[in-house]
Amino acid sequence: MSLKAVTAALITQVKVVNGVSPYSYNLSSGDRVNQRISLDPELLPSVSIQLVSVSESPGPDLTGFTETAIYRLFGVVPAANDTVASRISGAQDLLDDIKRAIRADRSLGGLVFDAATSISGTAFAEPAEGGIVEYGCVVVDVTVSWTELP
Repeated sequence: MSLKAVTAALITQVKVVNGVSPYSYNLSSGDRVNQRISLDPELLPSVSIQLVSVSESPGPDLTGFTETAIYRLFGVVPAANDTVASRISGAQDLLDDIKRAIRADRSLGGLVFDAATSISGTAFAEPAEGGIVEYGCVVVDVTVSWTELP
């Protein structure tokens, strides 16, 4: 299986976040989930998916390997108002949305045998920092594992 296919499946799964309860944000339309980082207010909320590493370990026998990829997701949301609490709250809501989407189908459409999240943290930007609107950020690592046949 190609890494490109796994990446595409992960992007598709994060796009499940559609703004309908239990989701807080809508990432399903346009280019809101992609492989580049954007702070363009027109594109917020958004999630950028970056490949961090890929490792290979021996399978249970000589017929294959276990591949493990780690992706780092950078989520950015606009603040509801000009407070630190608003920026952090928005980032935490987006974090919950991402976790729910991954947990909804940990096999990424049957492509992998597991996908799980770990949280690197949340952050926020101060008002008018660099001329950017106030926003909250979340960093989520997603570990994806699958069997690769030789």
